[in-house]
Amino acid sequence: MAVSEREIQVLRQEYRELEQELTHYGSTLQRRGQLQEQLQTMVGLQATLQQIEAEAVDIERSLEIGTYAPEIQEELRLLDQRLQELSYDEKDHALARGQVDRWRWAEIRQAEIRQAQRQQDQIAQRQPEFQAKLLNYSVA
Repeated sequence: MAVSEREIQVLRQEYRELEQELTHYGSTLQRRGQLQEQLQTMVGLQATLQQIEAEAVDIERSLEIGTYAPEIQEELRLLDQRLQELSYDEKDHALARGQVDRWRWAEIRQAEIRQAQRQQDQIAQRQPEFQAKLLNYSVA
C-alpha cells in the first residue's frame, strides 16, 4: 500500500510537471497559428506583387514597341494626319490668335467711342437748355 501511495505521489508530481509544461504549449500553439496566418498573408502579398511586376513589364514592353492603347494611338494618328491635310502650323495659329486679340481690342475701343459719341449727342441736345438756364442766372 505504501508503495502504491508513493507511486501515486510520483505520478501526481509527473502530472503537475506535464501540466505546467502544457500551459506553455497553449501559448506556443496560439503563436504558431498567428505566424501561420502571417505567412499565408505574406504568400498572398507576394503573389500579388509578382502579378503587378508582370503587368508592369507588359506595359513597359507595350510602350516601347508602341502597342499600348491601340485605339487611342489610332485616333492620335488620324488627328496628326488631319492636321497635315489642313497644313496646320503652330506659328500661323499663334499669329492668328494675336490678330484675334488685336481685333477684340479694336472692338472694345470702337464700343467705347460709340458710347462717348452717344454721351456727346446727349450733351449737344441739352446744350440749348443749359444755355437758357445760364442766361437766366446771369440776368437775374
